[in-house]
Formats: sequence, structure tokens, C-alpha cells
Amino acid sequence: MKPASRRPWFQLHLSTLVALSLLAGVAMLANVHPAVPRYFAGALAQEWLSPVAVEHSETYGWPLVLYPDLSLRAIPDGPVAPVEQPRVVWFSAAMDVLFWLMLFASTGSYFEMRARRKRQAAEGAETAGA
Repeated sequence: MKPASRRPWFQLHLSTLVALSLLAGVAMLANVHPAVPRYFAGALAQEWLSPVAVEHSETYGWPLVLYPDLSLRAIPDGPVAPVEQPRVVWFSAAMDVLFWLMLFASTGSYFEMRARRKRQAAEGAETAGA
């Protein structure tokens, strides 16, 4: 009777790698694809961009906003004030990276535990039948 073979810890099952690859695609799509924010552009213009109205605004990043991109236009009856474009929000970027790393780790752990339990069950049935 031969001893049960153990897979090295760094060797991952194909289903785990496929799941992580799909999750990487979702992560790229969620963070690169622009999304329109939930707040109203009029309220935004009244609060801190007055006398400039927001014509089109998009945000990048998920679950937190990494980079807000605002396209501005002048209100017809007011002057255009110079507004500096917002930059990358580094705290949000760090929280996004932490979120995605935790999601990747939990997804990989789940699929790998499932694959290893199936393999152990198959080896157990093989040794019981022999």
C-alpha cells in the first residue's frame, strides 16, 4: 500500500485558476470601465463647482471611487471659474486593493479546499475498495 500523495501548497487546481482568472477579468472591468455616479450633477454644481455646471461626470474604480473625471461647461449667465481636475484618491485606491486581495484570497481558498477534499475523498474510496 503506497502512502497518500500530497500536493505541494503552491500547486493549484485547474478550477481554482479558472475561477481566479474570471475574477481578475471582473476586477479589471469594474475598475477600468467608467461609471456614472449616483448623485445628481446639479447638486454637485451647486455645492462646490458653482458657477460651473457638470455636463458629464464619470468615476473610475469599484467599490470605492479611485478617480473622478468631470467634464465641465459654463453656465450661460455666469463666468467660468478655473477648476482643478481631481486627482487619484489614494486612500480609496489602497482600500480597493485590500478589498480585491481579500476577495482573491477567499475565492482561491474556497476552490482549492473544494478540489483537495474531492481528491481526498477519491483517494479514500480507492484505498477502501482495494
